[in-house]
Amino acid sequence: CASRHIDLNAVFELVLTELMHENLVLAGTLATSEAQRAQLWRLREGMAQAMIADKAAIKSDTAVPVAALTDFLRTANAAVQAIAPGCVPVPMGHIGDGNIHYNLLPPPGMAASDFMQHKRALSAAIEDAALALGGTVSAEHGVGLVKRSALERMRGGAELDAMRRLKAAFDPGAVLNPDKVFKAQA
Repeated sequence: CASRHIDLNAVFELVLTELMHENLVLAGTLATSEAQRAQLWRLREGMAQAMIADKAAIKSDTAVPVAALTDFLRTANAAVQAIAPGCVPVPMGHIGDGNIHYNLLPPPGMAASDFMQHKRALSAAIEDAALALGGTVSAEHGVGLVKRSALERMRGGAELDAMRRLKAAFDPGAVLNPDKVFKAQA
């Protein structure tokens, strides 16, 4: 990072050192070259691609206030371990803005099909952990069919009614993504 006003590398190094001293970060790396920066981005994007490719992975797209990230991780970790002991959390994403993809892999040795039997309960536990901390069940990828019931847990009747009215006002023919977030009214 370059700035004519401040040495950003020194600031990042200072912040990382302080966070590690306070045990808020266990390990970290700062790129010292363009090649290292590119490699770190490949690693980050590779994690996302690996989660997409792994059919046994349970993926989420939650967000919490940045100050609540540590509490979210503790709460979500405890909740998913209670449902599927030994499952492997793979939290990643845009953590600096509170958006965290709290993904899960099955416990070592568990068949993907057995793990997927817990998908609904695990997803709800992750979403509930986010909601309890003032977060959301969908940070960047929208609601759609998958999170329709989670939206109902997240927003009350008046908010859902307002959303339905806005949808009807902007899409009176119900041709834009019909029945994806809101079921068609009979």
